[in-house]
Amino acid sequence: VKKWFEKNGLFFGAVWGVRAKSVAKFLRLQGLTIWEKPRNSTYDKELERADCAILMYFWRRGKNCGGHYVTLKKTEEGVLIYNLYRNSKQTYRFASVDEFLRKNYKKAALRVYFIDGKKETGE
Repeated sequence: VKKWFEKNGLFFGAVWGVRAKSVAKFLRLQGLTIWEKPRNSTYDKELERADCAILMYFWRRGKNCGGHYVTLKKTEEGVLIYNLYRNSKQTYRFASVDEFLRKNYKKAALRVYFIDGKKETGE
């Protein structure tokens, strides 16, 4: 994964992170079925249909801002968030995707790629 992004997905040598469309391209090259919904959609309903999702968001806190990717997984208890903080091994639970976006840093979802974990067979 790292080698592919170093060659194909980094923007200005990763100074400004990974392009969101590169994430979609990588997932499709792996044969995964993905779909995207526009901003302000009901992400929780879509997450119920998916095995998981990758969400890119911007955050703002005072004069600081940045972008980040997290992985989402819907469970009976809510939404699990992986990679909430860089290099974090902890999993966080929120009642909904909307709650996650509202908490703490005034997050705004830019892209959400919903993933069906079954690989496309081409049949």
